[in-house]
Amino acid sequence: NEQKNWIKSLKNTNGVVDATQFIISPSKEFIELNQKRIETNAILSTNTPQAFVEIFDWNIIEGSLQNFHNGISKVLLTESTAKQLISNNQPLSDLINKPLKILGQNYQIAGIVEDIPQNSHFDFSIALNTPKIDYWGSRIYIESEPNVSLPNLTQQLNQNIANYSPRLAKDPLYK
Repeated sequence: NEQKNWIKSLKNTNGVVDATQFIISPSKEFIELNQKRIETNAILSTNTPQAFVEIFDWNIIEGSLQNFHNGISKVLLTESTAKQLISNNQPLSDLINKPLKILGQNYQIAGIVEDIPQNSHFDFSIALNTPKIDYWGSRIYIESEPNVSLPNLTQQLNQNIANYSPRLAKDPLYK
């Protein structure tokens, strides 16, 4: 897969511990669990689920972050989203491993995380583990080694990108 090779090339840069890629849809979508249907937005899709849960400090309430990155078609719900899918007095744990339909596809609920703090750089209501994401608008986050020289790391990443994709490196929109 070209996307995974791209991330792998970034991970192989000296000074990089890990890298994750994701995109957040701004569109409102319906999600369905059994007969319950709700509308939500901020659906995050990642093709690097293991790095996604390891780079960021998501506080798991129910389920497992490991279950999210094992296999595909798994989802993490935020607590607020999960509460919209259950009945009163029903424990959140009842949602784990249940099928959820999103964007016409079936997923399995792997875990429920605390709502994303308001001071976070990004927000999501649902995180999807998918094999491929759209490039346009995707974000890449890199975890660097402690005390790495950021100017040197930036230079190495830019060189790595130029080697991997000369066309991208010349693109004026590339940052």
